[in-house]
Amino acid sequence: MLPPFVAAILAFSIALCFVRKVGKPLGRLMPREETSALSEIDFIGRPVRFVTGEATQGNPAEARFVDEFGQAHYLRVEPDDGSHVFVRGQTVLIVARVSASLYRAIKSPRHE
Repeated sequence: MLPPFVAAILAFSIALCFVRKVGKPLGRLMPREETSALSEIDFIGRPVRFVTGEATQGNPAEARFVDEFGQAHYLRVEPDDGSHVFVRGQTVLIVARVSASLYRAIKSPRHE
């Protein structure tokens, strides 16, 4: 019989080799954790299209965009500038998050 200390070192080195050789190929077969969730801060800088109503400052309307994962997001959006009015079908650019469900937007330079 080997002394416990020597047996532990021998077992550890054999286990390390085994895990390295078997773990890598096995890891390719195992499912990975993937998510398509976006943080609300990721909404800033995205173009959205108004789907209902007319938005003025202090009176938001509902806007929608589809992310890169194909998930539709609906937001309450109001103009960043009080002199603008956004109407249904208009595309705007999100520039700020006011609260959990309220965002501010400007006219989209690409969709005018």
